[in-house]
Amino acid sequence: MEEILSVHNIKVTNENNNAFQLIVHGEEFFPQRIQVQLPGEQSFSMIRRKEINRFYLGQELLDLAMMSAYYLNIPAFTSHIQRRGKEISVISVHHSSTPSPYIGDNNPYKNTQKLLGADLEVMARKRINGSFVAIPVSDVSQEQIGVDRALLRKGNKFFQPIIELRARPQETGLKLQREFLRLKKALENRAVKNQLNIVAEENPKGRFLLGGHIHISNERPSYRKVALLDALIALPFSCKYEHTNPSRRQSFGRLGAVRINSFNGFEYRTLPTWYKFIDDGETFFRWLEIVFLNEKIPFVTIPPEAIRAYYSEEKKVLQREVIKIFSGIQEFLTHKEKEVMKNWLRWLDIPYTID
Repeated sequence: MEEILSVHNIKVTNENNNAFQLIVHGEEFFPQRIQVQLPGEQSFSMIRRKEINRFYLGQELLDLAMMSAYYLNIPAFTSHIQRRGKEISVISVHHSSTPSPYIGDNNPYKNTQKLLGADLEVMARKRINGSFVAIPVSDVSQEQIGVDRALLRKGNKFFQPIIELRARPQETGLKLQREFLRLKKALENRAVKNQLNIVAEENPKGRFLLGGHIHISNERPSYRKVALLDALIALPFSCKYEHTNPSRRQSFGRLGAVRINSFNGFEYRTLPTWYKFIDDGETFFRWLEIVFLNEKIPFVTIPPEAIRAYYSEEKKVLQREVIKIFSGIQEFLTHKEKEVMKNWLRWLDIPYTID
């Protein structure tokens, strides 16, 4: 276990009674029962998933509990995680022989259609001195252009410097791109009026790591689907993306970064911000649609060499492994989907010949 998890920059430690502890019983990224134990206490108490943010780094603990089981390929799992200060580590992950009763939350989302959405993170600087600011968004719906929860302190004041573009759910990848073109135009018009520049680097400042999270509604996350997103989206995308700092891939940008969303579905959080690819990214959006919605592509086992190359940014090795992966899925694609795949690999500058 320790060897596999260490590749993903996850520590395995012994249980410490002075640490905050979390036990998650679940099945393929779906937490069925969550228990917490406060430092110094002797027993665990049950909580609902929506209560996890009551605890410092609670969501990150829950994420790591489910991701660790995914890395170890344990579909029905019990993960035991702990936090000391800001350091999160794994105590144990093992098979659950009997399913846990679901302790869930009411979800009012009634739409039953599978739709694609995304939230994309950027920041803004003042043109005059380069300092980061929270952009005014008074003339744009807060639901679509808003701010992330992350805080930045200046003296005795706090503000939220990460801007989120939140697309309305769409039926196709192309419609999702058009939605982001609209949001990007609105954001940049506001930036010009306020003499600001939009910053879309992966790590523009200190601890701030910007992501591009893809959502789907009405589908529970499965190991098959998440492995496809890792293998067919994140790994090849990393061949193109110029990473400025490896720290995001070793934390928020780990492979298999998934959270349940509010639309009876999930969000895939591994990708860095792809704001600069909105304009010419038609192929990116088309391929997203195929990977999310094609049910014929089987589970893809990602080779250990590809995983190590992803985290260490060995692009030549990663490109070689990506070509192997894509050669194994051709037979499950329609002719039209193969054309999109060919354009996707060409867009990524990955040399590949399709049969």
